[in-house]
Amino acid sequence: MSFLEFLRLVIFTNHKPKINIKKVTTKNTLRNETPIDVVITWVDGKVPKLEKKRLRCLKQEKSFSIHGSLNTRFDSNNEIEYCVASILKFAPFVRNIFIVADGQSPKFSDSINKYFPKRINSIKIIDHKELFKGYEKFLPTFNS
Repeated sequence: MSFLEFLRLVIFTNHKPKINIKKVTTKNTLRNETPIDVVITWVDGKVPKLEKKRLRCLKQEKSFSIHGSLNTRFDSNNEIEYCVASILKFAPFVRNIFIVADGQSPKFSDSINKYFPKRINSIKIIDHKELFKGYEKFLPTFNS
């Protein structure tokens, strides 16, 4: 079984793997009574429009060796689906999940609808332009 298959089994089913870690907790350590929101930055850097935007900005800086500018940093291997599903399954105290993206929407709603149908409305996609309203001169940003 691959790691991704294992992850899918744990997240999307009631499978509880055996883990050899001693639980060292106090009575209420694992319960959070205060709802919180989660903010996730996400990009699919293989989208040609975003890749062109990133390369244009790198050319302006005249450096392709800027730390964190490698293509692999902007790859999307569907981690967002596992991240969101893990939050929904293992962190019931999370009220909303905000995914900040640059004009994109991740494609995971089928699995979220299937396994967490009551929570789909708690996931919101926020565009960079919405966050930078009034500060558009600082866009695009590639900072995560």
